Amino acid sequence: MPWIRTFDGLFYAPSGLYSASLQDAQSLHPLPGRQPSSPQSRARLVKKIGEGAQGECFLMESPSTGQRFVLKRGSRRTMPFMKNQPLEALILNQVLGRHKRLINLIDWELVPASFDADSQVIMMYNYYAGGDLAKVVPERGGSLSEKFLWHIFLQLADGLSWLHYGVDSTNPDDKPPSGWHQVIHRDVKPANVFLSKHPSQNNPYPSVVLGDFGLATFEPITTSTGDRRYAAPEGENEAKSDVYALGATIYELAHGQRLGTSKPQCIHKNYSGRLNKIMMDCLLTCPKKRVSSRGLAVYLREKSPLT
Repeated sequence: MPWIRTFDGLFYAPSGLYSASLQDAQSLHPLPGRQPSSPQSRARLVKKIGEGAQGECFLMESPSTGQRFVLKRGSRRTMPFMKNQPLEALILNQVLGRHKRLINLIDWELVPASFDADSQVIMMYNYYAGGDLAKVVPERGGSLSEKFLWHIFLQLADGLSWLHYGVDSTNPDDKPPSGWHQVIHRDVKPANVFLSKHPSQNNPYPSVVLGDFGLATFEPITTSTGDRRYAAPEGENEAKSDVYALGATIYELAHGQRLGTSKPQCIHKNYSGRLNKIMMDCLLTCPKKRVSSRGLAVYLREKSPLT
């Protein structure tokens, strides 16, 4: 049975327990309201749910409450740090703050290196039971409802507008909050968009959040390290590049196939010309002509059939 090392304890798959030491339990709060010495300080490993360049992700569950969260574990060497903390944590908790369209980081911890293991970074996130948007991509174009595409488009545009300008379509003329700084995501794609399973009374579709800020940065970077299948043609990672990647995401949902390096084609005939126009505005080759995330969010809010 594979053992996965973390802190001074172990958790193992598929039915073992993850247990932290008292010190770790006091500094980490994946399960709100728990007492460090109580059974709630132990969480069962449900399954491994992903792996990337910066580490592995596991779905965890409290045996007593059933509450689930995602634990991300990676080597200190693979994660950029700033001000003695992972850049990802700094961006989400201290720069951007809480926003309903961004993944929620619960807490993080740096585990010192031992004689047989590198220093590890443990990060804990809310779990979104609806899975990721990649699982929603249809096998053929035109299968998803247009209202659902507008819903996804608007909510992700609001998330990007918050990253790029500190505002969204509900307050486009406000000033950014204190301490805010422009952030470039650099890896917008269906697999990094997560869905809840709690549609509201006014909206029959699940809410979405933008996740995986492992490549996010404060400054434009000329070397692309995200998923090239969604990368802007200028090859630079700036705010307008995130907008292009969002357009490529909507393109994939509408057409049932990735855009990649192909020339964008008009949206499927099942969808309106209005939706096609705004999608193509996101996919313009020249970034100066491409719509901004703030302008995109406001336009979508005004034109959406859902509002």
